[in-house]
Amino acid sequence: AEATLEAQAAGYTAFKINAPYDRVDYAERDLIQGTVDVVRTAREVVGDTMHLMVDNHGRHGADTVIELLHRLREYSLLFYEEPTRPDNIRVLARVAAAQTGVPRATGERLFTRWGSAS
Repeated sequence: AEATLEAQAAGYTAFKINAPYDRVDYAERDLIQGTVDVVRTAREVVGDTMHLMVDNHGRHGADTVIELLHRLREYSLLFYEEPTRPDNIRVLARVAAAQTGVPRATGERLFTRWGSAS
């Protein structure tokens, strides 16, 4: 909440949140709830005056991401970044087909400013 308010006070119109992942012993449901809690708090603090984005860094599988995106829908995210590993097209296709209503962004690890990363 504090970081979001500081960004807003500095004149930023968007704020990117890292999905919580600092504990390796988290159960998937705890990761989902932790992310929802952080996004809910940010949205409550700034209202609809800022765009919110979440960067997942490709950490979860399709089932977890789909459930999470459904739960995040009400917070009007600008996008959810790297929902899964970008090189697993089957998993990305499952996430896209789920029609969660949350825009997704992916591919930053597939391309560099010099071209393809592969």
